[in-house]
Amino acid sequence: MATVVVGVDGSENAQAALEWALGEARRRGALLRVVHAWDPPNPAAIIGYVPIPEEPLYETAREGAQRVLDESVAGLDGAEVAVEPLLIEGPTVGVLAAAACDADMLVVGSCGRAALTHVLGGATGSRLAREAPCPLTIVPHPAW
Repeated sequence: MATVVVGVDGSENAQAALEWALGEARRRGALLRVVHAWDPPNPAAIIGYVPIPEEPLYETAREGAQRVLDESVAGLDGAEVAVEPLLIEGPTVGVLAAAACDADMLVVGSCGRAALTHVLGGATGSRLAREAPCPLTIVPHPAW
């Protein structure tokens, strides 16, 4: 089955990418794989070297990441395409590249409003342009 993968992070840019990917999945009769990548917090980096229990911090972050994914796919029930939401732990570029290894297309939103960022599609888009295993679409900010 054809597959369109889209990265979401709760931002307005990601929502624009999701809407564009949904339309593309409809046109192709494809599965829409909605992926939210999250990195667990590093307690030492957050508060220095004061020991704190990692488990509650990890679970709180994971629950927040799950909420972002759930909110992103909440309006897709009647979308007329199969939707596969995935919450994957790890760095964004690596997670999205791996999630798209069998995909026909990977879609992400642009980020930032600076002219150079607009041209390059943001740091994630720039890295995915080199590392994506399939064609990549960077959807511009809705206001552009």
